[in-house]
Amino acid sequence: MPAVWGALETTSSVISVLPGLLKSLIFRKDRMKSLSGAYFSTTTDLVDVMVKEKGLSFRTAHHIVAGVVDSMIQKGKNSEDITARIVDKEAIKIVGHPIKLSESLVRSALLPEACVERRSLPGGTASAAVKQLVEKALKELSREEENLKRRTDKRLRAEKLLLSTARRLVAGRN
Repeated sequence: MPAVWGALETTSSVISVLPGLLKSLIFRKDRMKSLSGAYFSTTTDLVDVMVKEKGLSFRTAHHIVAGVVDSMIQKGKNSEDITARIVDKEAIKIVGHPIKLSESLVRSALLPEACVERRSLPGGTASAAVKQLVEKALKELSREEENLKRRTDKRLRAEKLLLSTARRLVAGRN
């Protein structure tokens, strides 16, 4: 139990500073955007494209992209520098022939905005999925606010009744 109480105290203190933190929070969208594709974070989408478009196994596509990423890191380059030719060069090493992805397919696979929008399932990062979650959360919040108002009104009525009953009893009127 001491661990639970400690966790609750920590949670309580974090929650108490949260409103101030949120009010002072500044989102640097330009910085967020510039780092969104950094560190080859979107290259898994390139693997997915290779599987869908060229029928490669996930494992083979992953090996090709891993080789591309290793090569780019060794050369001090980033994912923006990956081209279809570089992918083909690595594919030749792994499968013995180029896979011939179009340049536009490689570009769109690595584009952070496209990567986000491809995740359109419920709970995903696509703007439509996020909008659905926000709408659902707002409806839930509205229901909870109504529930809180009903409960608060009920408590206030109970307090008034208790107070009036106590006054009658104190005054000697049953």
